[in-house]
Formats: sequence, C-alpha cells, structure tokens
Amino acid sequence: MFCKIKERQIGAEEIGKGDEAPRDTIIAIADEDLAGLPYTRLRRALERNSKAAVARLA
Repeated sequence: MFCKIKERQIGAEEIGKGDEAPRDTIIAIADEDLAGLPYTRLRRALERNSKAAVARLA
C-alpha cells in the first residue's frame, strides 16, 4: 500500500486499526479490543489512550 504522508510503500506491519475522534485525533484499537463485547472494546481502547467517552448501546 502506498502512504501519501510518507510518500512510500508501507507493509501490513505498519498499518494499525483506529477510530477517528473529533479534532483530527486517532484512537488506536488493538486486536484484543476486537475480541470482546462492544462496550468492553470501547472501554479498553479509551483507557489505553487516556480518553473518555459517552456512549449509548442499543
């Protein structure tokens, strides 16, 4: 995959998962966050990044 920011090819090991938050902030999401319930994944990602959120689960 070509990275426009680094202007070079990058490998899969350089690509991470994340969710964009307000103000151009990206919250990293680890593979273990994708294994649990939605609330658990959200809580772990927020804790790891020292963030807080208000959410409503349907």
